[in-house]
Amino acid sequence: MKLSSLTIYIIGFSIMITALSFGYFMHKVPDDTEAQYYRDATDKLNEEAAKQPQAEKRVQTAIAMVKQQAAEWRGIASIHTPTVAESVNLNENAYQLSVDTKTYRNRIQTAVNNQLRRGGVTVVNGPYVPGPDENGSATGILASFYNYPALGYPAVIFDLGTVTVQGSYKQIMDHVRSFSPCHIIWQ
Repeated sequence: MKLSSLTIYIIGFSIMITALSFGYFMHKVPDDTEAQYYRDATDKLNEEAAKQPQAEKRVQTAIAMVKQQAAEWRGIASIHTPTVAESVNLNENAYQLSVDTKTYRNRIQTAVNNQLRRGGVTVVNGPYVPGPDENGSATGILASFYNYPALGYPAVIFDLGTVTVQGSYKQIMDHVRSFSPCHIIWQ
């Protein structure tokens, strides 16, 4: 059986359509889609890269703000808190630092207790000044009690919680007003 030339052309055309369809749908369309994904990703990355100078400027602004706040805090701390060097040498060995820190904490507790008695009120529930970690090394005491080197300088910060007092209205008002200047003697 001999095939006519028309049949051969139709078979050739069918094979060509099949091969072209395979190439188009299995290679070209997925490759073009992937290329578009890469172009979109590149555009997004370029947009983010263009934000780099703004981000660096924000970082510099944030660093300047932190330095400014630290300077303001040092100003407040120098007036209202004792210098640690008056009672504690932070360069001491771990044992001596823990002893001196406990003594320092006890002095602060005494000063807080004296402050609470102002105005003639009766203290029902007073604050407790927490001490340093009992099992801490010198670096642990510096980090947990003196907040150093986290703040860049030693600073002792306490959350004293709620204070409950009893007394007449005048006594309580005098007591509250005594905290305004809060000149606690720390030594």
